[in-house]
Amino acid sequence: LEMVKVMAPVKVMTTVMCEDGLPTISMIAPVKAKLKNHIEATTEDTGLIKEMKKVFLDDFDKRYTKIEDLLYIASALDPRFKTLPFLSDRETERIFLSIIDESTDLHNKLPLPFTNELSKYKIFSFLKIG
Repeated sequence: LEMVKVMAPVKVMTTVMCEDGLPTISMIAPVKAKLKNHIEATTEDTGLIKEMKKVFLDDFDKRYTKIEDLLYIASALDPRFKTLPFLSDRETERIFLSIIDESTDLHNKLPLPFTNELSKYKIFSFLKIG
């Protein structure tokens, strides 16, 4: 019964990802965070369950490590996860600053006529166009 409790969220997340017609990269970080949170060992866990959870967490820690920021940025740009509730305030701020930096860099690479066209839209006001 305890193993079923540990595995239940894995089944739910797998079902959610499979039922979504087009699961996107923006779902990976929130799903991973939710699963990691559920799998954290508790004082009520037996030795076997603690070991099982440790193996899961060790495996999770090896996945997506080289693209974590990409996953966070994708989540930040998705309206469902835009507040990045699975990250600390510090990490959330770092991700949003990196999005602004990247946006500014891309803007600076745009040809001038296109840049002037963007200045009509308030959404691009942070780029200090014109």
